[in-house]
Amino acid sequence: MSVDFATRLEGPGPRHVAQFYEGEEFLLDAVERFVDEGLRAGDGIVLVATRPHLDALASRIRGPALREAVDAGRATMLDASETLSGIVVDGTPDASRFDRSVECILDRCVRAGASQLATMPQSPRVRAFGEMVDILCRDGRHDAAVRLERLWSRVAEGRELSIFCGYAMAGFSGEEDSARFDEVCAEHDHVIPAETSAKTDDVGALKREIARLQQRAHALKGEVGKREDLEQALRQALREQHRAQHTSRVRDALLAAVSQELRRPLKTIVSWSSLLRSAQPVDASEAAEAIELSAHAQYQLLDDLSDASRVVGGTLRLRPGPVDLAFVLRAAVEAVSHAAMTKDITIEVTIASDPCLGHADAHRIEQVLSNLLSNAIQFTHEGGRVSVSLERSDDEIEFVVRDDGCGIAPAALPFIFDRLRCVPDQASARPDGMRLGLAVARHLVELHGGSIAVHSDGPGRGSTFTVRLPRRATQPSAVDGTRPP
Repeated sequence: MSVDFATRLEGPGPRHVAQFYEGEEFLLDAVERFVDEGLRAGDGIVLVATRPHLDALASRIRGPALREAVDAGRATMLDASETLSGIVVDGTPDASRFDRSVECILDRCVRAGASQLATMPQSPRVRAFGEMVDILCRDGRHDAAVRLERLWSRVAEGRELSIFCGYAMAGFSGEEDSARFDEVCAEHDHVIPAETSAKTDDVGALKREIARLQQRAHALKGEVGKREDLEQALRQALREQHRAQHTSRVRDALLAAVSQELRRPLKTIVSWSSLLRSAQPVDASEAAEAIELSAHAQYQLLDDLSDASRVVGGTLRLRPGPVDLAFVLRAAVEAVSHAAMTKDITIEVTIASDPCLGHADAHRIEQVLSNLLSNAIQFTHEGGRVSVSLERSDDEIEFVVRDDGCGIAPAALPFIFDRLRCVPDQASARPDGMRLGLAVARHLVELHGGSIAVHSDGPGRGSTFTVRLPRRATQPSAVDGTRPP
């Protein structure tokens, strides 16, 4: 042990020193010197160490001095783990238990020393070596270790007490331990580095060692920065990979689903075509109408599929401009009028403001309204009623599409606008399908900075779709196909 180390533990008044170490032999050499000098000076000795260290110290300190001091009560050797368990409550050192345990030991050592050195001008010094704090740090309980150090400092007030605390560097091996290391150091009068930096008292050598450690710290900081950059790049790559995989899965699901959806109109077309070619009597007008409706449904499905694909890929574009939304609504009603007439469904149109000027993509808003009206007609019984209204306020324009059709169960409402989410038959009164038109409608409305909502009182009680659009100009973020924040 260096001379500098010894001076930090000796002298009048309390001393509280932390010794960090990397190897067991270095610590044992330091404690052996600490105890040996105390025995020769007639100091009281308190060793609170792990059982292996107690056994090693007992064999290292030659001669009868330590044994005689123990027999006389001037030295005490305690197992650190056992002592710690006696003063800890709920994982934290308890002040009252610590005082009862430690003060009793210190007072006994002082009395025993005074009886042997009656001529001393002042109370004998006590040297205490402890590893309870090291046990706490190794267990990751650094806050408890700091509290225990403070209890040691408090009990040292007014005493001639040198406290020597051993800390293994292994207790501070994590990146998050830097602040905890600083807290532990702040609780001591002196801090002595581990053996790799404590082998010499030469000031020049120590300064060179400090400079070397500073260089290593700077290099480590640079490596940490590089690692953070690499981790950020990896996270970005993983996000892009996840996005690509998600897009691929959705597109595969769309292709699989559309093949099923296409079978319905194709089956109708093939069936009527076969009947027309057969010798059976067939109403040609009825056959032509059925084929035309199936072809139109097929065309609409393919159109929705194309838009859904652009939605998934983020390439759907708007071309906003000044538009009369009342004219757009009438065009949408006209587009679905034939389907409504086929089922003898009445469409009631209410326009509160005519003309109703706004700023939007006229073609896409007509597509939204056509989808909603087609959806209402599809799920309304023959002879039913569908209504659509248009109202304007200072800030927004509102479309409302109502039908008295089969309605929607509450369990199905959250999934109405999902592209491929299947709702069980018992949860929805509507036939299951991809609902591409509704999914595209929601996306188009949101690109305009608006919102779309659905309400139904349940099966058999119709449904209501409400679209709200801002009257202000579309934000640039919506024009390029991405949703506004």
